Amino acid sequence: MVTIDVSKTDLYSVRSVFSTESNLLNLKIKKYKNRLDTYEKKYGMKTRAFMKRFEDGELGDDEIWFHWSSDFETLELLKNKKQTIDRMYTSCTA
Repeated sequence: MVTIDVSKTDLYSVRSVFSTESNLLNLKIKKYKNRLDTYEKKYGMKTRAFMKRFEDGELGDDEIWFHWSSDFETLELLKNKKQTIDRMYTSCTA
């Protein structure tokens, strides 16, 4: 773990940046969850089941499968980034 010393005034600004980024990530995560819900309803399968079938080559090469897969991977990256930002926010103490 790395420790960074900042003034109390700067600490407020740093926490504000982390909070804003976390809120933006929440909006993006919601957007991608909605997209996955749309795929699931349209194609009648959960995303995890889709990913297994897609990775196993059972679904072919239709463009929509690549979009669905990409949206799932993007959601996972966003969730990981949010966890990191939230952890950094909570570690900012006076």
